[in-house]
Amino acid sequence: MRGSTVPFVSKLNHLSLFATKILRNQHQTYTSKSCYSSSSLSFRNDPTVLPTIHQNPANPNCILLGSQIHARIIKLGLSNYVFSQNNIIKMYAKCGLLARGLKVFDEMPMKNLVSWTLVISGAVQTGEFEMVLGLYLEMRRTGLVPNEFAFGCVTKGCAALGNKELDAERVFECMDNHVGYWNAMIGGYAQCGYGFESLMAMSLMQYKGIPMDAFTIINALKGCLIVGNLNLGRQIHGLIIQSEVAFSTAVMNSLMDMHFKNGGELYALKVFDRLQDQDIISWNTVFSGLSQDDVAREIGRFFHKLMLTGLKPNCVTFSILFRFCGEALDLVSGLQFYYLALQFGISDEISITTSLINMFSKCGAMRKACLVFKSALFKSIRTCNEMISDYNLNCCHTEGLNLSVT
Repeated sequence: MRGSTVPFVSKLNHLSLFATKILRNQHQTYTSKSCYSSSSLSFRNDPTVLPTIHQNPANPNCILLGSQIHARIIKLGLSNYVFSQNNIIKMYAKCGLLARGLKVFDEMPMKNLVSWTLVISGAVQTGEFEMVLGLYLEMRRTGLVPNEFAFGCVTKGCAALGNKELDAERVFECMDNHVGYWNAMIGGYAQCGYGFESLMAMSLMQYKGIPMDAFTIINALKGCLIVGNLNLGRQIHGLIIQSEVAFSTAVMNSLMDMHFKNGGELYALKVFDRLQDQDIISWNTVFSGLSQDDVAREIGRFFHKLMLTGLKPNCVTFSILFRFCGEALDLVSGLQFYYLALQFGISDEISITTSLINMFSKCGAMRKACLVFKSALFKSIRTCNEMISDYNLNCCHTEGLNLSVT
């Protein structure tokens, strides 16, 4: 029955009303606070403070503030910290100000792989595809091993130029038998949606006798997901059993994900049951796979088992559960899960906020959805789009239009 409560969380029925009251109190508390005002920014001589400031550099309203932060970094003498400079490059790149990002990059006394990947990614985002390959080759000349994100950016750039194979040819010219290069290529192809090319690269790697590691298998499984071929996935499963990475939790998580998304739920659950070192990603993979089949009782049973393990659910866990409750039109269970998210202190995460809005709107509780939206400390583009969509879903077209133009 779609509206039924699930095991374990059904014990929290008396807390549903309390969760609603907390939601209302959150709105009253948060609306009295100002967020992201430049006057309230305080800096210490600590470069690790900066990522919290750059949570939403893509917002045009943050460009001026970002420039002020950059000036403040220079004044505090943090400009020689690679960590700080990378965050500045990221901010400028996401704001579409690649020239400023490149200027910061050129002035860096030391550059790491993250620095190069950020400018390459920025060049892709701004459509400077010819620059992408040049930066990539220059990075390779420094001796740095590219990761899958760098290679993925190169693949996107070359595909945009109409020559998807160009990157592979140029990379093969300077590649040796280092497994990291091959992992970057396999993962880069998968990241760009080229599943077949990803699997071909793995096959060539085997042909050359280069030993695979856990990252090779994980990236190849991503390729299987794109191709949508369960038989290929089972062949890779066989390779896992034969190799030394058979008991890697990360590999098993990817294998489960591949089985779930290709219709092999029973195989996925067998892998999960045999996995000795289950982490929260393992559980989230199961929740995500089961929710696709709308198995309410199974979700509740697995959540109960998760709580017994002592592992702490994260924002991904609750995002999946909220989405599922919305699809099942189960507002009672959704409120119970919301109370638990409050207890774990992660109710303010953007992904939680967005999922909550989605759940409340699908359950017809638009007033609660509006409270969540208005109470959010930070409203991302994704959150706003979700609210607009849900207004329209509930025939509140005027409210959706008003929000879209603000």
